[in-house]
Amino acid sequence: MDSIKKSLYANPINDRKLIRPVAYLTFAVNWYFGQGAVFGYHLINVFIHFASSFLLFLVISLLLKSPKSPYNNSPDVYPIALLSSVLWAIHPIHVQAVTYIVQRMTSLSALFYILGIYFYLKIKNTPSKRNQIMLLFGILISFSLALGTKENTITLPATLFLIEVIFFQDLKEKRTKRVMLWMSFSFVILLAVLGLTVFRDPLLDIFGGYKSRDFTLPQRLLTEPRVLLIYLRQLFLPIDHYFSIVHDVPLSMSLFDPVTTLPAMIIILGLIVFGITQLAIRPFIAFAILVFFIGHSVESTFIPLEIIFEHRNYLPSIFIFLPIAIGIQRLISSQSKYNKSQIKIAAIFLLVLFVSVGIETYNRNKAWATEFGLWNDALKKAPLNARPYQGVAAFYKYRKEYKKALKLYEATLSLPNISSLSRSKTLNNIGNIYRETGRWDLALRFYRNALLSDASNRLARINLATGLVKFGRFDEAMKHADMLARIANDDVRVLNLNGFILYKQQKFDEALIYFHKGIELEPLSQHLLVNLGMTLSRMGCFKNAAFFLNLAVKYHGMKAASYFSAIQNLSIFDKKAELNTMVDRLFTRFSIESIQLALTDASNNQDETVFDPEIVSCAITDRFNEFPHEFE
Repeated sequence: MDSIKKSLYANPINDRKLIRPVAYLTFAVNWYFGQGAVFGYHLINVFIHFASSFLLFLVISLLLKSPKSPYNNSPDVYPIALLSSVLWAIHPIHVQAVTYIVQRMTSLSALFYILGIYFYLKIKNTPSKRNQIMLLFGILISFSLALGTKENTITLPATLFLIEVIFFQDLKEKRTKRVMLWMSFSFVILLAVLGLTVFRDPLLDIFGGYKSRDFTLPQRLLTEPRVLLIYLRQLFLPIDHYFSIVHDVPLSMSLFDPVTTLPAMIIILGLIVFGITQLAIRPFIAFAILVFFIGHSVESTFIPLEIIFEHRNYLPSIFIFLPIAIGIQRLISSQSKYNKSQIKIAAIFLLVLFVSVGIETYNRNKAWATEFGLWNDALKKAPLNARPYQGVAAFYKYRKEYKKALKLYEATLSLPNISSLSRSKTLNNIGNIYRETGRWDLALRFYRNALLSDASNRLARINLATGLVKFGRFDEAMKHADMLARIANDDVRVLNLNGFILYKQQKFDEALIYFHKGIELEPLSQHLLVNLGMTLSRMGCFKNAAFFLNLAVKYHGMKAASYFSAIQNLSIFDKKAELNTMVDRLFTRFSIESIQLALTDASNNQDETVFDPEIVSCAITDRFNEFPHEFE
């Protein structure tokens, strides 16, 4: 149950800030029941998508029955609602929101968003004041759950306001127009207040976030209209070729670079203006257009997020197929009056439509079946983007196929217009390959080159400092560690690095300060628990050392290094009974072969560890020799 409680906070001890607690709570429950088995996560994601689709059907039905709808007494309500919601449900653009496990944040927040709309529409159709109050509480709870899942649902009041304006008010009356104007102003104030509440330190979040991006705020604002047109193409032309986890979208450097920038801005502005002008004439077209842009107003404007991601369309597109469904239903109804065979033709057409869209969705899911397949698919569709190369290369690196990985990283470096951030990341990854193959001289060279490309690359600087420790160049390593500490004194990796360098120099008192500060920021970090425990052990503080090392074993028992450190501490202080128990637990968790392999690896890389593999090996061997039959 601890994991469920801790899921509510970014840092459960020192930073009591809620970070999407509803979404993380569901992940924690999944972990509680199934740990790393992905079936349970996918099952919940599919259920959420099904529930959203069913709720969307109910919402569209209520919209079609609203007073200002031309279909409020029509038998076509349910066929239109069904067609619209099914087209939304099976669309391939939503694969990223449903199949990608972490994007439960997107699908679950949309479920609560749609539920809030449903409660609002029920209020409009409920004469009982008591029921209206209960439904109002339902809206507030749904809105709270949506915000607790993902922040882009802050736009729910704007969507509810739009529903009120289009489907429940007479826009031809002057008094209504004045009331709507004041309500619009009130909603803008409300959204501003909510924004300041939901987005912590908003100006810092917005402008500070661009420091870690390879684009600026103006470039993002200029590029997003082109991205929105890409989304619309994907929605109305659901062809597998158009879908990918990453896309080649050159940044817009000005209104005329590339030349599609200004036309894209004019088209988007034209669509918004068209939607506004059609509020009274073609309400469903206006509603679909305006909800789409309201839905994108958070993630596709000024906030420093990635330029393009398909899952961002999950919520904005909930009503996009409603006008299409209405058009198809009208066509079928008009033709069937004259020729009954038209109904059969229409049925065949709809069947072909559903099957075609379903096949494209199936193909997208096939691409998501494996990590290699996903990045390889992206590499074919976005050959000018660095991320697919890095993704496929990371797969080969994991499989220790270093030649293939290096070839892809080198291809990444030769890409035109590669950003300094991507170049630095790639050079750092090449350094890691040489590090893993024992060629530290080359590794250090690439880490230095990574920093020349982007001096703010913390990971490359940490790797460089760690490599310098291996060669005993402590002063130079400490210079890099101090540089990192000045700009990132709240980064646990930096604190751990400083402590590690001091530990290797046997400056245990000074190392202890850094490890303690790191533990305050991240209480359950495996590296910090082990390093702090071993530092205390070297200082002669057995009980304190045992406390932290036992925590490392408890929370990171899947890593042999946690056991090795605890075993060394018990061995040094001659705690025979506890030592035997810890070794027995080690053999219960790991095979003899994997233990030997881990010890050999630690012996070959002693400069990167804080425990002594020789002491640990002797303690394990003594226990094994004492009762060899127990470990067979």
